[in-house]
Amino acid sequence: MSPDVAGPVLAPIRVGPRLRGARRQLRLSLRALAKLTGFSASFLSQAERDEVSPSLGSLQRICAALAIDLPDLLREPARAGRGPIVRRTERGALRSEWSKASA
Repeated sequence: MSPDVAGPVLAPIRVGPRLRGARRQLRLSLRALAKLTGFSASFLSQAERDEVSPSLGSLQRICAALAIDLPDLLREPARAGRGPIVRRTERGALRSEWSKASA
């Protein structure tokens, strides 16, 4: 899709609440998760509050420590009544604030 074509823009995926939920389900403190991942508790707290956008590599390390799959973390919650097929006209455009690429 070229940048000149208007289409719906997808909202950013909010992984923070999902990360927090997975951590709490395992009854891990931020400090315990920090030890498992090698990240600071501050960074993990910011990620849980969606104040930072961790790289995919960082998310992989966090997911490994939480025993969850990265695709499951990034998957959009299912919408009621929608099947797995998304028509071209219903697709959202992917845009990046730091890259000129779009899909």
